[in-house]
Order: sequence, then structure tokens, then C-alpha cells
Amino acid sequence: MLVPRHAPIRWLIPGLNNYEWCGDQNLNSSNWGTITEGFQDIPVATYMSEYGCIFRPPRIWTEVAALLAPPVSDVFSGGVAFSYFPTSDGYGMVSFSGDNGQT
Repeated sequence: MLVPRHAPIRWLIPGLNNYEWCGDQNLNSSNWGTITEGFQDIPVATYMSEYGCIFRPPRIWTEVAALLAPPVSDVFSGGVAFSYFPTSDGYGMVSFSGDNGQT
């Protein structure tokens, strides 16, 4: 496909916010297996625009291994962990304080 030199380029990358994987779950108990199957026929790249659990701390990150391995990695091109900065409900990985942005 030829695109004129100054033509705008548009991208469509669907993302899914998903907070169902809590603690030591698996594809079935977290519903990620069903979600992955539902997205498998989308003909463009997709990703987990937010993933994580806000119900059962502490967060043990078991969902990362599933996200980066088949069958999930066959459908989703990675993801963004929820929540990087602390939220009002106490979730977050990094907090900044002071004038120098120390963690």
C-alpha cells in the first residue's frame, strides 16, 4: 500500500482494562482464558491497557508470567501494570516525596 508522503497515519491498538487476576490464580480462575479466547480473532495488535487486582493485597505478580506466555501472549502484546502511582485506595508501586522526586 502506498501512502502519500504527508498523509496522516492512524493507529488502532485496542486495549483492555482488566482487574480480575487476584493473587495466586490461573487462566481459568481469573477468567483470562475466556478473555483471551474472546480477543483472539481481532486482526490488530491488542494489549492489556491496565491489569492488576485491587481487592487482595499484597500483590504477588503471578499474572505477569501468564501475560508473557502463550496462549495470552499469542493474543495480547503485553500490558501496563495497574497502578504505578498510589491511588486513594492504597494501591500503587511507587510514591514520590520531596522536591527531588525521591522514591
